[in-house]
Amino acid sequence: MFRSFVALALSIVPAALAVNVQLDQYKFDNLVKTGTWLIEFYSPSCHFCKEFAPTWEQLVDVHDGLAASHNIHFGNVNCLVRGDLCKEQNLPGYPTLRLYHNGKMAEIYAGDRSFDDVTDFIMTEHKRLTKPKKKQQKPAPEDDVATHGRPNPQGISAVLDGPSLDTAISNGDPYFVKFFVPWCPHCKHLEPTWNQMALQLRSKVNVGQINCDNHRDVCQTHGVRGYPTLMMFSGGNVRDFPGGDRSLPNLLNFAMTASKPTVKNVDLATLDQNLDPNGVSLLFLHKNEKDNFHEVLEELAERFANDVTFYSTTDEQLMLRYGFDRNGVPRALILKNGRGYVFFSVFLASRADGETLASWIDNERYPMVAEVSPLNAEGLLRGDRVVVLGAFSQEDEESYSKLKQIAQERADADARSKAHADRTVFAHINTDLYGDYLSQGFGIKKKNVPVVVIIDGRRKQFFVKNLEDKALSLDDHEALLATLDSALEMHIKGTSALSYQAQLTQQLRSGYQQATMPYVFLICLGAITGYTGIRYIIRRRSHRPVLPTSHQD
Repeated sequence: MFRSFVALALSIVPAALAVNVQLDQYKFDNLVKTGTWLIEFYSPSCHFCKEFAPTWEQLVDVHDGLAASHNIHFGNVNCLVRGDLCKEQNLPGYPTLRLYHNGKMAEIYAGDRSFDDVTDFIMTEHKRLTKPKKKQQKPAPEDDVATHGRPNPQGISAVLDGPSLDTAISNGDPYFVKFFVPWCPHCKHLEPTWNQMALQLRSKVNVGQINCDNHRDVCQTHGVRGYPTLMMFSGGNVRDFPGGDRSLPNLLNFAMTASKPTVKNVDLATLDQNLDPNGVSLLFLHKNEKDNFHEVLEELAERFANDVTFYSTTDEQLMLRYGFDRNGVPRALILKNGRGYVFFSVFLASRADGETLASWIDNERYPMVAEVSPLNAEGLLRGDRVVVLGAFSQEDEESYSKLKQIAQERADADARSKAHADRTVFAHINTDLYGDYLSQGFGIKKKNVPVVVIIDGRRKQFFVKNLEDKALSLDDHEALLATLDSALEMHIKGTSALSYQAQLTQQLRSGYQQATMPYVFLICLGAITGYTGIRYIIRRRSHRPVLPTSHQD
């Protein structure tokens, strides 16, 4: 009776209170499940927490009307007292500010801890979280699961039952399956990451899920003993996800590794059925299956599994489509953007031949506009190419079309002059998932998107302004492409994309090479080390992130 009364009292607190709520486990579970909450996780002994305390008090005081007008609330957790609660959150340090919406963690704040910036973060995110969402495509019904053609064409987790799972397994194609129950907390926590993984695996690996409450017999048959259980079915084999870290990068890496990418043998009909029009594929034309190329081609397929799908064929009709006959093969073609790119002189008799082909594939591995994900982020954002990166929401189709149009203009120009064609890549990054990376890496705030960044991987620099010192824009093609040309020709200097530690190392190396007097060098080295060390301590809260290899669920 008393507990029911307390629960009732707590249920009306958000509408009545306009103050900071000190949260314990019970309040966290019952209050945060409704409305939007900005929660500070702190420690009383933390220097930065003490520094931030006046700003936090100002936020709570000035925005005391948001509870009634917007259902926005403020709470904090003393992690010295509520250690178990803080441990559950896997906090990186103190203070940590997180935004929760209807009980789910929606965003981690990573900007400056100023009153204006935090206020802007709260209102921008609240608007995003509460705006009507476009109708999401529902998972395929049980009797409508694709059993042939290119894998996972819609980028979803298909709903499976016993017969559909048996059919999928019997086909031998890789299928990553989640066994779950709706009431399991770990299953609920995994759901948004699982769905994002399914989207990233579109046209790469089939993804499905089975509700073990509805299909207990199926789950028992496959030895499911806990939830969620994740299994990869491939070629008659079953491989369990090792458990532990179920982050998006780990799930993607497991899926791509466990699915064992291979070279698919196709004819004209099956290629048309499997070919991803938005992806990149390699088609190897050869005379017969006895050709000595299989081992090298399989190694290349595994090496470029994240970006390129590999096919081989002896079908003469398929050869004729691309202008060859049996006397003109072997040939390798890259298929992307609706066109075939021919690579001549392909004789994969040795690893040296494979490396020659690999070099060409590496230049052509990205589509017209690549999507940044944990699978390709390292190569895209830390490679030696120049990347034109469009930053906007996944739902912003207009910005995507503009970026693709600019990329097409560039591709047409590169077709006439190959000076920079193999170094320029156009890509887009989802600001809903990787807003922290963009904020910390390039100073881009969500309120300013869509935006464009040119990243010069060779010189480890980036550009956010054009030659007229205005923000790069998808609406000004000429200024954007002119800035791109100047960056490629090294006529302009951008902002360093190196982490502060790397900049320090670079400075010290440069100083060592230029020093002519040992004692002067040692004095300068000490001064630089002391100065940069102090600046690093001051700025360590705003260091550049490495890569967008995870997102916030």
